[in-house]
Amino acid sequence: MRLRPIRPADVLALREMCEQSGFEYEFPDLTGPLMESVLVVEDEDGKIIGAAAAERIVQLYFFKGSGSPGETLGAIRLLHAALAFELRTKGYREANAFLPPQVEKSFGRRLMRTFGWIRNWTSFCIHF
Repeated sequence: MRLRPIRPADVLALREMCEQSGFEYEFPDLTGPLMESVLVVEDEDGKIIGAAAAERIVQLYFFKGSGSPGETLGAIRLLHAALAFELRTKGYREANAFLPPQVEKSFGRRLMRTFGWIRNWTSFCIHF
């Protein structure tokens, strides 16, 4: 097996792998400005065994000060619109919020109902 950077000719094969996986997600722009690294593993005959891509994502944090629930919601509305605008101008298509278990159910529902967020896949993390 050999590890190497992606080549333009690999994109079609990786797209087919994505489609065959059965997982419902949009195929990433492997050559886009937010892609940090794409590595391919191939066998001795040059057949792709697997690949991994590292795309920059945005993780949102919310810092809540004092204020009534209505004021907090108003602050979130202002921040939501402004951050979405800023991030779109920088080329991002999405942002992620990793909610603590204590607020995941209630605040997650609020994000979905009020702001149109969707529940994403479970996340895992590795520290280097």
